[in-house]
Amino acid sequence: MIDKIKIKLGLNDKVGVIGVINNKDSREFFYAILTKEKGELQVIVFKKDIANIESMGFIDENIPLIIAFTGSGIVYAKGDNDLILNDNSDDYYVTKYKTETEIFTAFSRKDKIDDFLSYFMEKKYYVIDIVIGVLSTNLLFKKVFNEASLQVNDIVLNYDNTDYVSSTKVKSSTINTILIENEGEQNTLELFLFSVGLNHYFPSDKLSNYYANNTIEQNTIDFKYKKQFDAITKIGLLLFAATILLNFIFKGFATNRIHKISNLVSNTTNYQNEYNLLNSEKNRKLEVIQMAGFLNTNFLSFYINEIGNILPDNIVLKKMEILPISQTINKDKQIEINDRKLEVSGNTTTNNAFNVFLEQLRAKKWIDKIEIVNYDKDKKNQSNFKLEIILK
Repeated sequence: MIDKIKIKLGLNDKVGVIGVINNKDSREFFYAILTKEKGELQVIVFKKDIANIESMGFIDENIPLIIAFTGSGIVYAKGDNDLILNDNSDDYYVTKYKTETEIFTAFSRKDKIDDFLSYFMEKKYYVIDIVIGVLSTNLLFKKVFNEASLQVNDIVLNYDNTDYVSSTKVKSSTINTILIENEGEQNTLELFLFSVGLNHYFPSDKLSNYYANNTIEQNTIDFKYKKQFDAITKIGLLLFAATILLNFIFKGFATNRIHKISNLVSNTTNYQNEYNLLNSEKNRKLEVIQMAGFLNTNFLSFYINEIGNILPDNIVLKKMEILPISQTINKDKQIEINDRKLEVSGNTTTNNAFNVFLEQLRAKKWIDKIEIVNYDKDKKNQSNFKLEIILK
């Protein structure tokens, strides 16, 4: 039950990794579910020797997926994908691993992979990344094992005393094991899935994935940013609904109580006094509720809901300050709060999405004026902005 609630609120910390071994005439699959507990990565499910894609119905559709491809059709090169410089890079999925002196590349043409991806897209699985080849396993060198070489499927990764130096193509194998200190033998395919999850939870500057796939890129953005904002919106709406419910229950209880007492004590002074006391208490608490602003536009969830509903997919909000403090707080001075201002900060990948966001904000009846305090681009070609919204 708790896991389901976390998934609905976007707070789930699990990720599924599907390994795909491409053979000449067939495919094999292996699957793991990983999670991060107290800063450590854990494998909580590992399944191997899956013969076909139809046998993978046990995959949890609520957990985001990373798909890693190995085997035939994967090319390994030393250098920054030199082999495809004369071709369109958008036609490839690429994974790079960088050492202090070299760049190693694994890549595959999209037509070798997209037919498999289409199955997951049609099933509405939440695919957030594509990994090509077994280069990610190098992240475990000196962390998990200390060997001169490691075979994962049909690739032998070779190491010197500091880092990965080369790879060798050999006969395919899915039963390789390696001796891990204090844990006995470990299946190298499990190590490979573990390394993919390691880079997801603790991203390394050494490993990068490159591809042009709008659906996956959008899923990645949503997973990192939008779900957290959606969770805040949902929590705000739940609080608002709880406030309305409590208000309704209290009003119903007080009204019913007053009605019963008025019938019992209509001719008795003592009962009349009790009636007056309860009636006064009812009015006082209703006044407190109205003054608190739970039922009007001063309540936090109102603005979260209003802005969250019009937020375009290409915009990520980083910060929203409701009624900000207008000056630095000093212990000897009264705190001054601007009760007619909202400040919203975020970033966007397109100017068009930002313009649409502004137009929809200006259409809100509770907004008097919008000022663009800041709008500039960073090194990642994203535009950072800050808006000041004046309320009516």
